[in-house]
Amino acid sequence: MKNIQAEWVQENAKEIELIDVRTPEEFSIAHANGAINIPKENLLAKPEKYLDKMKEYYIMCGSGGRSQFVITSLFSKGYNLTNVSGGIKAMNPEKLIIPKAQEIDDSERKILSKLRDTKVNIVIFYSDTCGTCQMQKPVLKTLEQKYEDVSLTELNIIEESKIAKQEQVIVAPTTIIFIEGKEKFRFQGFMPEADILKRFK
Repeated sequence: MKNIQAEWVQENAKEIELIDVRTPEEFSIAHANGAINIPKENLLAKPEKYLDKMKEYYIMCGSGGRSQFVITSLFSKGYNLTNVSGGIKAMNPEKLIIPKAQEIDDSERKILSKLRDTKVNIVIFYSDTCGTCQMQKPVLKTLEQKYEDVSLTELNIIEESKIAKQEQVIVAPTTIIFIEGKEKFRFQGFMPEADILKRFK
């Protein structure tokens, strides 16, 4: 499988054939300038509808898992496909197309209605197709089980897309930590338990 760095793709997106295989909901939250959205299921079902064997295509997703699956699945069909390593997560967020969020105060943040009555609230935005999400969630569940004043809330980035957009969450997993109702910090991708605890200090 051919791979290419996400930074190069982002800089050259307007000159190449770039296909984002995430869902339309994920694509609407944030996408690379010049990318077209063809969901994974659609592309796999009818590749001949979207692909020309005489052209080279760059395939991307959130972090690289779905794009690799697509390329592997279509390998034997003779298409010229290159995987974008790391997907949108590896791109410069300042250069992504992101709908401008309105400035809001805490009273208007929909995410706050999801918090529980504990000192610390951990909110993770996840996707069912995200492998990193499946690694991160057990770590966060362990924190909830070990510490009495910690609660974990899991929000599907598709089902809760309005909240994700308001919070400018562009990839899964994104984890936001609240202490006494105020956002303390947030991070994307995987973070081990020890590193999360260090951020509380």
